[in-house]
Amino acid sequence: MRAFLSLLLFHLLGDVQAQFWDTNFDNSFPEAGLNIQFVPDNENNIWQIGAPQKSNFSSAYSYANAMVTDTINTYPINNESYFIIPYVLEESSGIVCCNQPLHITFFFQTDCDSLYDHGIFDFSYDNGQFWIDPSIVLYSGNVPVLSGDSGGWQYADFLLDILQLTQFDVGDTILLRFGFISDEIETERDGLIYDDIIILDPWEDEVEEFRQSNLITRVFQDLASDLSICLTDPVSSSYLLEIFNASGQSILTQDNISAGSTTLASVCLISGCYIYTVTDKRLKNRTSSGKFIWK
Repeated sequence: MRAFLSLLLFHLLGDVQAQFWDTNFDNSFPEAGLNIQFVPDNENNIWQIGAPQKSNFSSAYSYANAMVTDTINTYPINNESYFIIPYVLEESSGIVCCNQPLHITFFFQTDCDSLYDHGIFDFSYDNGQFWIDPSIVLYSGNVPVLSGDSGGWQYADFLLDILQLTQFDVGDTILLRFGFISDEIETERDGLIYDDIIILDPWEDEVEEFRQSNLITRVFQDLASDLSICLTDPVSSSYLLEIFNASGQSILTQDNISAGSTTLASVCLISGCYIYTVTDKRLKNRTSSGKFIWK
């Protein structure tokens, strides 16, 4: 265990200075705030941040809020709505300093007509003059199909080698656009929902999380300064959570964590970077590990 933890600390703390942008639509990072643009910026845009209260979209993936094609109503006909995340490259950007790909992850659900109504994800590096299909520069992973019935929450995880297109400098902005388009046929369905969007720009090769099989985890400080654990796994139902400080000392252990969302209140942590491991109690060799920042 000590050798594994040493390797984990080397990988996970080695890229602490990497640039990232992270939101679960309840709290936001970086501290500059949640900088999302809506297009069109009027009542015709159906994207809303809030607690979903729909037939199939009845809850966010983590905590309370998500980004939804209307939190209450089914999506309308003949609609085209977008929200855009501007990602400004900083000195800590792995794209600028180390020629690294851009890592994007998010959770999503779809409930729409599979022929004509669909979501869109694309990006631009020229302030929206041209929008680029991410499959053109896909480095690894799979860009999800955002149509039909997803059958619940799904996880998207992919890297884009945008340096195939141009060189980037500190201060350049990459626009990430999430859209939804409907045709003239009324279907009375929920549409599209996103949660826990992460944009990671690492200095080194991809080392942010170690995953085995389909065990996917995320640990973060929520809006109420409680510790939230989100765990997706189709195999088991009981897990052990252990948290370590930057020196590798175990400072918190929580047994019998279940799949889904769990909140630990009144957790006493000082500000800093922490490592976590989640272990399948039934199959001890199945673990998921990562890091989180406590403020």
